[in-house]
Amino acid sequence: MKQELITIKKTFMPLILCFFIISISNICFAGPGSVQNLNCTSEHGSTAIQKYTIDMSWDYPDGYNVSTISNFYYAFNTSSGYTITTTDEKEKVLSLSKELQNSDNIAYYFHVAAMDNTVFPLPTLGPTTTYGPMRIDDVAPTGASISGPIKTERNYDIPLIFGATGATQMCVSNTGSGIGCTWEAVVAYKEWDLTDGYGQKTIFVQYKDNAGNVSNATTSMLFIQPRLAQALNVSIPTLNDYGIMILFFILAISAVILISSQGHKR
Repeated sequence: MKQELITIKKTFMPLILCFFIISISNICFAGPGSVQNLNCTSEHGSTAIQKYTIDMSWDYPDGYNVSTISNFYYAFNTSSGYTITTTDEKEKVLSLSKELQNSDNIAYYFHVAAMDNTVFPLPTLGPTTTYGPMRIDDVAPTGASISGPIKTERNYDIPLIFGATGATQMCVSNTGSGIGCTWEAVVAYKEWDLTDGYGQKTIFVQYKDNAGNVSNATTSMLFIQPRLAQALNVSIPTLNDYGIMILFFILAISAVILISSQGHKR
């Protein structure tokens, strides 16, 4: 019986020791939990806005504080499933700001993980916590254009062609860019009325995207009188001094010939 107990101990002792080592390792090498209350304080969300500075804030993992967390590793990128490593940037802060200019309707994500400096034998990085998407659009619509005829004999129903990449609304005006006009959905074709009075006319258009970025374009045309009106509006030429002398000379010759012919008849 005693021999059997010794055999059992020899058989299970390595297993018990292994279980003990694993348990101790899990306790010693367990990293911090996720950071708490991760939030964007700059009003960014899934709807694109023009503001290109993102402000983030968070709290320590549960049970941790400034003395037990050595750093926070973080990253701003466009990946929703990114995992923080020790090669990422780090700061011992609870808030960060990042400028992401020239972003044309791009969705960004912020990732952060805490580093525990109390874990034996090496500090341990906690799990990644992600916030996003935060959509930024500070780029105006591109390729803004408007085109129409070079000249026209009427000031109504003028055919115009519109175009802009990234625009959702447009505003057409005879006065100036964004002046005295109403925003409407972008169309490729529209008939437009000019102001009264002949002469050079300029038509202005503004294009706007969902974030409120605006781009401008113009076109000009000459509003002329109709051909019939031009034909009726011909001025009578006037005679110069030599023309008057020639006219009187012709009249005088005609009078002499007339008198002479009447004398012969008598």
